[in-house]
Amino acid sequence: MKITDLRIGNIVDYETIYYRVDSLVGENKVILTAVNHDWKPEPAGIAEIVGIPLTPEILKTLGFEPLNKKTAHLWIKNVGGYRYIRYHDEVHYMEYEHLSSFARVPWAIKEFHQMQNACSDYGLDVKRIFPDLK
Repeated sequence: MKITDLRIGNIVDYETIYYRVDSLVGENKVILTAVNHDWKPEPAGIAEIVGIPLTPEILKTLGFEPLNKKTAHLWIKNVGGYRYIRYHDEVHYMEYEHLSSFARVPWAIKEFHQMQNACSDYGLDVKRIFPDLK
C-alpha cells in the first residue's frame, strides 16, 4: 500500500485488527487507532498496513445486500432517499446513483478504504453510511 492511497478516517488492517487512520506522517508512517478497542493511538509503518478486501461477508457487514439471486455478484446499498451505491464484486467496479443519474467510479475498487475514498469524492458522508467494521 502507498501512503497516497490513504486518507484520514480510512479503516485498514494492521496486525489482523481493524484500525482507523488518524494522521499521515511523512511518506512511510501513519498514526492509527484501533476500531472497537480502547487502545491509545499508535504509529505504524505503511508497509505493515493492508487493505480490507471487499468480500461478501464484509459487504454484508457494511449494509450491502445482493440485488437478487440472478445477479448474486451485484450488491446494493441505499445511502438515503433515492441514492444508492452498487458494487459488483467480480469486476470490482462501483456505481453511485442519485435520482436518475449514474456515476461509475473510474478505478477498480477491491478494498474498503478505496470504497470510502470513492464515496467521499462523491460527497457522501462516509462516517454516516459506513459503520466501523468489527
